[in-house]
Amino acid sequence: MLEVEKTGNKVIIKPAGVLDFGVEKDFRTVFANKSPNLKYVIDMANVTFIASSGLGLLIILRNHTGERSDIQIINSSDNVRSVLKLAHFGNMFQIM
Repeated sequence: MLEVEKTGNKVIIKPAGVLDFGVEKDFRTVFANKSPNLKYVIDMANVTFIASSGLGLLIILRNHTGERSDIQIINSSDNVRSVLKLAHFGNMFQIM
């Protein structure tokens, strides 16, 4: 499940539960046919686990934006933050 808020040039994506391939279609719909110049914020407050396929979804978003470094990942739990750190996602995203 994904909740999405758009305000001006910012899109906030709020996944819930397990972030994995099960939300791939909904996740892609968020940025399909939208300008890559939008600012994206991924609010992980309600994510309990991120699978490798969930990491892949974040990379797909990064590729869509032209690999800009201003995609923010916020409110990650310690477990999710550990997975992001192990995958070196701090080199690709702003993890707040």
